[in-house]
Amino acid sequence: MEIVEPVASIDEYLESTAYVGSRSDAIIQKAQELCKGLVSEPEKVAACFAYVRDDVAHTVDIGESTVIRTAEDALFQEHGTCYTKGMLLVALLRSLEIPAGFCYQRLFENSDDDPHFFLHGLTAYYSADQNSWIRLDPRGGSKDVDAPRVDADLVSRDYLVFRIDESIGEVDYLTVLPRHPDQVLAILEVSSNCIRMIEQDLPTMLDTSA
Repeated sequence: MEIVEPVASIDEYLESTAYVGSRSDAIIQKAQELCKGLVSEPEKVAACFAYVRDDVAHTVDIGESTVIRTAEDALFQEHGTCYTKGMLLVALLRSLEIPAGFCYQRLFENSDDDPHFFLHGLTAYYSADQNSWIRLDPRGGSKDVDAPRVDADLVSRDYLVFRIDESIGEVDYLTVLPRHPDQVLAILEVSSNCIRMIEQDLPTMLDTSA
């Protein structure tokens, strides 16, 4: 398992923001519903992760053009991109006082008509049991058709769908950010069609200078 490192104080990974909204009534209620009767941290993480990965669709997989911009919107609309499904998972975990943030991969899409790089969003949470950050990919759907059943053991180590090939320029960015960077939020804010956004407008790499 690669070691990923935070870039901010632990308190920032518990913040409720305009995009994450972990203190909203709807997010808190959903987290409590998912975790009813659960005691351990891994069980709670597993419950939240399973819900976001498997029950919240990826927008493109269902042919939806609406751009989801916040965790609460992803909850209400039951779909989102990797960026907003990640926001929802982070919001649910933070509402449970589990520190969580955002990680990224630079991936290559080898399509015949338009091969290109794009920035893929992951989440990470701080495991008190293991004293380490663990990455989870909540994208699900068509990119994770052989997804294993989610349990406490699965979320006790990195769960990554895409394996990086550094020889072609793919990158694992081994940092955990408390918020999506401006380059991600700007795309979500200005885009009016999610399918076009995914096909044409995603960042191609993480801006590490910000």
